[in-house]
Amino acid sequence: MNTRITIEITLDLHEQIEAAAAADGVSSEDWIRHLIEHDVFLRRFRAARAEMLRILDERGITVTEEEALALPRKT
Repeated sequence: MNTRITIEITLDLHEQIEAAAAADGVSSEDWIRHLIEHDVFLRRFRAARAEMLRILDERGITVTEEEALALPRKT
């Protein structure tokens, strides 16, 4: 199920979005949707990373960010 969001932006911003979307070969709607999805993903990732680091810290395990991101995935 989809929902529609309406926002007001300046003409200058609209023109910049149109230009960026055209440069990427997508519609402005798809371009904006991608930006929102990307931001939501990053926020969720950062929250999960912070929680993981908090749990490790509580257990007395200290890792660098590089080490935390290099942990092997369970398959």
